[in-house]
Amino acid sequence: MAQANRETVEIGDNIFTIKRFEPLKSLEVLGDLQKHLLGPMASVLSQVRGASDVDTATQAFTAAVTQASGSLDGKTLTSLARMLLNPEYVFVQADGAGDAVKLTEGVQNRVFADVGEMVELLVQIVVVNYAKVFTAGVSRIGLALKDRTAMSLAN
Repeated sequence: MAQANRETVEIGDNIFTIKRFEPLKSLEVLGDLQKHLLGPMASVLSQVRGASDVDTATQAFTAAVTQASGSLDGKTLTSLARMLLNPEYVFVQADGAGDAVKLTEGVQNRVFADVGEMVELLVQIVVVNYAKVFTAGVSRIGLALKDRTAMSLAN
């Protein structure tokens, strides 16, 4: 990990650097993802509720995203892929060598061996940006609900 807001992941022969979205951009993207992945995201929330660590939550999240991708049409998948593969946030070192370059559509066509590698990167982008939301966020929501319930019972 080069910086706190960036993560690297190796997929195939390439090294990808994923820059986390800024908070407002992150909310915008999360809203669009929820619109298309609401069912699987609800599943994630229920699975993550019992998760004790980020790795367990990440596995649950990855399973839900993979499940949802099977039920989306081509236009929706393409739209979500373009949104997540924003070249301002994703960079690649082709074949793990040289300088990292922005992952534009032209570069995507050269570096992905198949669609499976692209889907793997899409999942990683979502995990990098939202895994913490589904672990810490669920805990915070649970605490808030617990406090609210306790206040209701006291009244």
